[in-house]
Amino acid sequence: MQTKSRTVLPGRPEPTQQAFCTGEWRGVRIVAYVSGNSFVIVEGDGAILQTAHHERVLTTITFSEASGKFAIAGGNQVLIYETIGYRDGYLWWEFDSEFVLPKQDGDITALSWGIDGELLVGNNTLSLWTTGITDEKDLYRRREPPKCVWKRPVANKIKLAAFSHDGTLFASVGEYDRLVKIWRKVSFGYENVQMDFSYIPHPRAVTGIHWRKPFHPDQSIENVLHTICADDVLRVWAPVYPHEMYLLQLWASIPLEKPFGRDPEHTSGRSQWSVIILDSGEFARAMIGAVETVGADKGEEGALQRLIEVAGRDPDVCVVIDRKGRMTAWGLENVGCKAKKTTHDFQIATGEITGLPLPLPTEDVRFLAYNGPNNSGLRVLAHYTSGKIVQCQTRIHELLDPAARQRRLKINQVWTGLSSAVKKLARSPEGHAVLASTHGNEHVVWHKPSSKIPVRLHRKSIIPATDLVRRTLLLDEGNYALILYPSSLALYDLSTDIATEISRSKFVAEAKLICLLLLPEPEEDLQCYHVVAVTTAMRGIAWRVRTPGQIEKYGLDKSSIKDYVELLSDFELGYSEDLLMLLPVDPMGWSVKITEFLDKFSRNVAVSVSKSGVVKSWAARIKKDEAKPEWLPTSTIETGIQNAALVRASAKGIVSILSSDKTELSIWNSRTSKLEYKSNHTPEDAVRDFDWTSTPTNQSILAVGFPHVVLLLSQLRYDYFNGEGAAWAPFRQIDTRRITPHPIGDSVWLSSACLVVGAGNQLVVHSRKIEEPKSDPVLRALRIEGHALKVDDVFGIVEYLNGHLPVYHPQFLQQCILLGKTKLVEKILTRLFKEMRDFHEEIPINGFLDIPMEEFMEGSEAQETTRSTAKSKSFFDMVAEDDDTSTFSSALASKLGELLNETPIPRLTGPEQRNLKAIIECVDEVNQQRRSMDENGARFVLFFKLYSIMSFIKRATTGLTWREINWGFHSESQEILVGHVSRFYNNRMLWKDAKASGMFMWLKDTEAIRKQMEIIARNQYTEEEPKNPINCALYYLALKKKAVLAGLWRVASWHKEQPKTVKMLQNDFTQPRWKSAALKNAFALMSIHRHEYAAAWFLLGDSLKDAVVVCLSHLKDVQLAIAITRCYEGDDGPVLKWLLEERVIPQAITEQDRWLATWAFWMLRRRDLAVRALVSPLETLSLNPDSPPSISFGTLPRSSQSFLSDDPALIVLYRQIRDATTQALRGAEKIPPSLEFAFVLHTARLNDRMGCDILALDLVRNWEFLQRDIIREELRGGASTPIVERRRSFALGRRASFIRDDDSNMGILGSFMGGLGGSNDHFRPGSSSAIQTESPTPVATTTGISSHKNLTKPPPSVFEEPDMSWAFG
Repeated sequence: MQTKSRTVLPGRPEPTQQAFCTGEWRGVRIVAYVSGNSFVIVEGDGAILQTAHHERVLTTITFSEASGKFAIAGGNQVLIYETIGYRDGYLWWEFDSEFVLPKQDGDITALSWGIDGELLVGNNTLSLWTTGITDEKDLYRRREPPKCVWKRPVANKIKLAAFSHDGTLFASVGEYDRLVKIWRKVSFGYENVQMDFSYIPHPRAVTGIHWRKPFHPDQSIENVLHTICADDVLRVWAPVYPHEMYLLQLWASIPLEKPFGRDPEHTSGRSQWSVIILDSGEFARAMIGAVETVGADKGEEGALQRLIEVAGRDPDVCVVIDRKGRMTAWGLENVGCKAKKTTHDFQIATGEITGLPLPLPTEDVRFLAYNGPNNSGLRVLAHYTSGKIVQCQTRIHELLDPAARQRRLKINQVWTGLSSAVKKLARSPEGHAVLASTHGNEHVVWHKPSSKIPVRLHRKSIIPATDLVRRTLLLDEGNYALILYPSSLALYDLSTDIATEISRSKFVAEAKLICLLLLPEPEEDLQCYHVVAVTTAMRGIAWRVRTPGQIEKYGLDKSSIKDYVELLSDFELGYSEDLLMLLPVDPMGWSVKITEFLDKFSRNVAVSVSKSGVVKSWAARIKKDEAKPEWLPTSTIETGIQNAALVRASAKGIVSILSSDKTELSIWNSRTSKLEYKSNHTPEDAVRDFDWTSTPTNQSILAVGFPHVVLLLSQLRYDYFNGEGAAWAPFRQIDTRRITPHPIGDSVWLSSACLVVGAGNQLVVHSRKIEEPKSDPVLRALRIEGHALKVDDVFGIVEYLNGHLPVYHPQFLQQCILLGKTKLVEKILTRLFKEMRDFHEEIPINGFLDIPMEEFMEGSEAQETTRSTAKSKSFFDMVAEDDDTSTFSSALASKLGELLNETPIPRLTGPEQRNLKAIIECVDEVNQQRRSMDENGARFVLFFKLYSIMSFIKRATTGLTWREINWGFHSESQEILVGHVSRFYNNRMLWKDAKASGMFMWLKDTEAIRKQMEIIARNQYTEEEPKNPINCALYYLALKKKAVLAGLWRVASWHKEQPKTVKMLQNDFTQPRWKSAALKNAFALMSIHRHEYAAAWFLLGDSLKDAVVVCLSHLKDVQLAIAITRCYEGDDGPVLKWLLEERVIPQAITEQDRWLATWAFWMLRRRDLAVRALVSPLETLSLNPDSPPSISFGTLPRSSQSFLSDDPALIVLYRQIRDATTQALRGAEKIPPSLEFAFVLHTARLNDRMGCDILALDLVRNWEFLQRDIIREELRGGASTPIVERRRSFALGRRASFIRDDDSNMGILGSFMGGLGGSNDHFRPGSSSAIQTESPTPVATTTGISSHKNLTKPPPSVFEEPDMSWAFG
């Protein structure tokens, strides 16, 4: 079966006489054939309707046009299938009944349906069975089981048996029998059936019989029998006497050898000719269709006119085809006793049959012909006994045209495949061929032609295996095959239909062979292949393989080559762990060529898996003059998955692992050792197989096979907008249940994303095209249709999900804002506005918006310079520009937002377009507050704006992450951020809102924290009616405002607890007695699960730590615990220190949350560890240098290895704070250069993973590493050259002007005074704590104020009075 996106190889037809059949049922043409232990039902033009399986090998099938039943035989058993009408829009058959013949009768060789459910069965006997009368009005009526009503032993085993159309006669022929028996019933009913027969003699054995069919099923015609004999003569038998219609006599005979004669070269002993018989009714129907469709085509009028004259004689047509493709068509008219004219046979045409494969000398071809639906022409079925059925299409005037034609027959479908269930599929490295191995030890190589749509597979060769096959390899694009047997390695030539063994190398293996690997070869030397086999003892054998194709291509001296397969050596791999499996890397995405160097960047050839779950990737090579291979482990992943059931590794360094119970699938990145995906499945839907491929742009695709479904997974871009944080997502579902009920055995990718799925004995070949995207529920769930996105191609979908982004994509703009490229963002939005204003669907928008690449590489300082230059343009330059479109402004932002509401942008989905609009609003707001909001504040506003949109759309409740909290925490414009958050919640912020915004985590001023806590307490109290003091108790008591809470209780007269609570709150809780009473109340509330109120009573009893434990353990709210601690005792209290050290930091290490870790260390005033937490492994950090970390990598849960712990924005914060203070600089100095180098490269990969490849290039191009020798010298105070003169050598790309010495415990005031050139020694020029820039102009920054290198006072004209209100109350 074949469509644009799918080709099905339903199975290899059996080479038996009655292996296929055809008929018409309710206006639908049905074709069916048997293959192995299954039978396939196909609609006339190729759509598979159903595949059914049986325990036995099936050999014979027949179809009843009267009842719609199938009878299928396998061995001595007959199965009856009956149609139940339509299911899901397709005709469907279900098992109805079965019966078994005695074993001594032999295997069944012939079946034929009669009338009223009669079934003729032939083997060593001839028997007649009743299967019940089918009533189309009541298909589910209960019927009697099949019953044998007549049986007769025969001299020779039945070869052919067939009922006549009216069911009154049936003919039977034994093997090598020259006598055809014509049987007729001479009794009525089925009580005591009596049969009579007559002989039709032939000179030699009969090889074929055919009963003539009428034009219409209800038409009454004479029973005419066509027979073909081993003497190559077609004979026609018909009644002679009108009153004895059962007596058939010879009416005509046609020698098949006319007019071409016998071929003297044909010596195989098989018949030289095949015959297509078109009954007069079928021929008339074909002529009607030809006349209606030819129309005004003058080129066809001549051939058609001649056939119209032939059709007027109402002949039966016999088309004879010889093995060379030559054709002769004969007409037979006036056959039968009712004709009043003399029988006449005449020649219609001769010619060449083109378009049909010629049969091999060792095979026969049997033909059937019928008319297609809706006058679509004639269909010809050709059954080749070598294992295929070819369906061709033609017009009757094209087939019988005596003039030469380039193509008389056009191939529609080729039904072939395998004889038993697929066990393993193995492809060639370049993906042009696949070797299918079955459970029946059948090995067939299939070749994929060039990347045409639809994709087809052609059978190339069958490998006659001589022993149990361990492993296989295809070489030279599938022209040769290596087969690994238990004690030998054999090379086969696949150029013939049956592969030829050309070399064999024997060996002795002490353990079980588990892997056969093809090693990469240097690019300049492909004159041979090197192959290694590895055993479970991690010992291996190496061979050198040269194919005849290589010898001919490179002109090698054959006399110097001992053998095509040469044993080189045996070796040890040197792997001491408890090996579970060793598997080759899936070769899609790379060829066998490689450089001669073996290092960490070499191409992986295998992965080893230990029983404990350690996965290692291996590179290997064999030098030209050496015999033993070199092995190098390139990566190691500690997955913790014990006794994995299946592992596959891609050439891109991604490994998929299946758990031992086959219910958990995980995907790991071997370069980062990170878990990127995990899914769990039920035992009924356990994973059976997976396979890797990649797109031309190196995006990975994983095919996951379940029992009846294959899911295609694509790697996703790293996306901040993706709340679930998925790195992989399914994008296509292939369901095989519509084609076959057999579970999937294996699947494999070929080139051009062509997926071959083996289910049962069928191969389903899917191209990368998706014919009906809307019918795929998985693809619909992605919601990526529209907005000029094409979802009918696998490559297109993967490119959208994981490809590079246009610069106007919200993800790209967001990353630019994080990197401080605000001017670039404004320019992109300005260009986008111009493009959108003139947008037309047929004119694509350039992904770069025609912005020069150099502008993406400029640092923030360069952009600031550009901004200043733009501001200083002359009056004439400004007049020449359009004020609305030349620069970013609020007016432009408003107009662009309106355009986004009206016009979909190419390559953006609806949600992405909404995010883009939010970014535009954010940029506009930051632009308006440029002088009062710093970069970290802008970053926080951006993410909070996006969060507010997502919370509105998805009703999100998770809140901002610790990444956004850190931006707010390191911002110096927190008052603006507080106002922004408060306005979003309409100045009615509750605790859940404060938690979502992370406010109490990023606020640094204690008074501001207490102020916001009081606002929340008030809003919590007034949230409900009647107002309940319990809702605000925790917050007021965290502020130590018991009096306010007591006042609220006094007015809550409606509350049943009011009298006791008011009385209790009147006591003095500074006294031990009342503290104890408060604690007792707290424990009582804990017992009834009123945890939040219990925490309030703990605070009333002055037990802050217990309140914190309640928040952590019962409320599961770490932010609430930190908030009440900061309000209750400030940032220097012991409980906050305990909370951060014992709970928050261990949680950060366990979850591998670097954002949380750096925040916690900064709160503890360990700036050095805060910097290192961004780069170094968290489990290596310890607050106490004398004691080792309490958590090691081996004890971390698997969730901590998730890719979500990676974040490209970490490098932004690292660059910002690594030299913010001397303590931070000391921490940065302790980071090894190699670790910082790996950190930068890894961040660049993450940027590329986000689709921001330009930003990745910008990072590696402009990053400046710390000069650690200069830093160490400066920190020791031994620098001989002032740091000012060496500042350029380790410029950090920041606007900060000095590094503050936080070891002196000086506050902001001291820093400010030092910046003004005061007497503070910590900031004297040349001191060890003062690291200055060369900028002569003071600029306000996040860490202080820049000063001139001589610390001279700036001119009064530019001096601004600092705001000192924070210092004086």
